[in-house]
Amino acid sequence: MRSGMLPQPCGVLTCVTDENRLARSGVTGLVLQGSNGEAAHLTHQERSLTVRTVRSALDEAGFLDFPLIVGTGAPSVRETVVLCKQVIACQCKANPL
Repeated sequence: MRSGMLPQPCGVLTCVTDENRLARSGVTGLVLQGSNGEAAHLTHQERSLTVRTVRSALDEAGFLDFPLIVGTGAPSVRETVVLCKQVIACQCKANPL
């Protein structure tokens, strides 16, 4: 992973617009579903959809190797492991955190 800035976009509803704007601004990568609290309000399917949607939008905009770090913290170790496996299963070049 390159060193640099890894901002977290503002929200799920604006994610594609925010991600493309941030990628063009020169940041190193993006953190999705981190500490803004949005992930707690999403189902597992919605979390996967968000990651796949962002990755697809970045790829379409030419940011094929742009790093995504996805928050997978949960109240239990069991659920955290499930969420980590879910991010990996998306096959969208994202790293669980």
